[in-house]
Amino acid sequence: MLYDPETGCLITLDQAQSGVWDIGSCKKIDFPNQDKVQLKQVIEYFTKLKFKQIKQNYAEDSENEYDKISVLFQDCQILQKYEDWFCTEVFEINNYCWLIILNVYYKNINEEQILLFINNTKSTGHYQFLENDLENRLLKLLHPEKDLILDNYITNTIEKSRFTIENKAILSQIKGYKNLDVELYKGKILIKSKRPVCLEDANILVEINEKLNISRSD
Repeated sequence: MLYDPETGCLITLDQAQSGVWDIGSCKKIDFPNQDKVQLKQVIEYFTKLKFKQIKQNYAEDSENEYDKISVLFQDCQILQKYEDWFCTEVFEINNYCWLIILNVYYKNINEEQILLFINNTKSTGHYQFLENDLENRLLKLLHPEKDLILDNYITNTIEKSRFTIENKAILSQIKGYKNLDVELYKGKILIKSKRPVCLEDANILVEINEKLNISRSD
């Protein structure tokens, strides 16, 4: 028997090949939604680490903490490729660093991903680091970057900085990690998972944050 995820039906190979079967009479299996299971595990993980969970405030006359945080990075390139996005969960590590679960929508795909956002650092300029795949290799040919490099990624220099020591120190702590979106934007660091929310990516972002050990630029 084969499982059809769209209908939840168990069907025979002949039915699968023909594309015809009686949904009403076939046996169905209800599998748990794995995305929701992973989301629950990630929330429990962040809670266990004693990160402060910021609650969404739906009152019309009150200041929304989600909006106060998201406005800090809404102009960053890392989210421009999506048709729409919004925060669904926000965990504060300290008063300048957050782990955020974003709902992103693009190409009829609607999923939740995890973003590590660090504000008020010594990074300078504006750089985006794109995964070194076929889609982005043309960018590397058109705009070769010699000063600021992250292994396994292609550098998109949006605003060049003359002071790269701090940026290189930050990138040295991210070196070796794959399948991430990375952006340095005038004192902000954004590192986002590219997969639907999962415990593995949550652990990676927590690990990167601990490695960075950012010094504030007060």
